[in-house]
This record gives sequence, structure tokens and C-alpha cells, in this order.
Amino acid sequence: GLNRWQQLEALALRRRELATLQTTRATQLQQVQEKIDAQEKALVALRERHKALAAQVADKKKLLEQEQRIRSLEAHRQQLQPGEACPLCGAHEHPAIAAYAALDISATESALKEIQTALDTLVETGQQARNDQTAAQSTQKSWLEQQTKTAEDSARLQTEWAEVLAGLTSATALAV
Repeated sequence: GLNRWQQLEALALRRRELATLQTTRATQLQQVQEKIDAQEKALVALRERHKALAAQVADKKKLLEQEQRIRSLEAHRQQLQPGEACPLCGAHEHPAIAAYAALDISATESALKEIQTALDTLVETGQQARNDQTAAQSTQKSWLEQQTKTAEDSARLQTEWAEVLAGLTSATALAV
């Protein structure tokens, strides 16, 4: 009789501990899920920013290429004489010469470097954010496994509790 009461007391204590652990873990799981959701939103925003910056880099590269091609024709432009036909297109007027001379390739190169640096920094930020999310997901997985084990332990203790209680009830009935 006394031994069974002690067993019930020990089981009750362990069940309370498991219930507290389950409640704590449920709260932690909710918090980590909220964190993962927030991280996913941040990653989506980073991906959008990456897409925009990558497009800007591509545009600047194309512009720089065009400016370099125009600049490479500088020697041909210097041979053009007012009123004489262009050997390339046959035009007698050459109004774009002044505009082409004003091209500032270094400004385009500088803008390209600036955007490329921003893109590289964004990629690093994105990789770190992804690593952080992966770590949070790993923690979540571990906690879910622990929560499952705790639930199994709780169910096992419930069964043990019922068995000890049944034994106590039948022993009490016999004693009467």
C-alpha cells in the first residue's frame, strides 16, 4: 500500500515536471516559428533587393560597354572634317562628336563599382540571413523532437499512473 502511494507521488511529480516542460517548449516553439517567419519575410525582401541591384549592375555594364565602344572610335572621329562625308555612314554633318567627346567613362565605371559593391554586400547579408534561418530551423527541429519525446514520456507515465492506481484500488478493495 505505502509503496504504491510513493510510486503515485513520484509519478505525479514527474508528470508535473513533464507538463511544465511541455508548456515551456510549446512557448519556445511558437517563438522560434515567429522568428523563422520573420526571417523568411526578410529573405524575400533581400531577394527582391538583390534582383533590383543585379538589374542595375547589368544596366551599368551595358552602358559602360557602349561608352567604351564609342570611345574606341575616337581615332575615327578625329579624322572627320566638317563638310566631308563620314567614311562609315556617309553623313556630311557630324553633330554627335561633341556629345561623344563629353562621355565620362570613369563616372560610369565608378557607378558600376558602387552598385556592384552594394550587391556584394547584399549577397553577404543574404547568406548570413539564410544561415541564421537554417540555424533557427535546426533548433526548431530539435525542440520538436524533444517535444515529441516529452509527449511520449507523458503518455507512458499516464499509463503507469493508471496501472499503479488500479493496483492500489484493487489492494484497497481486498483490504476492506
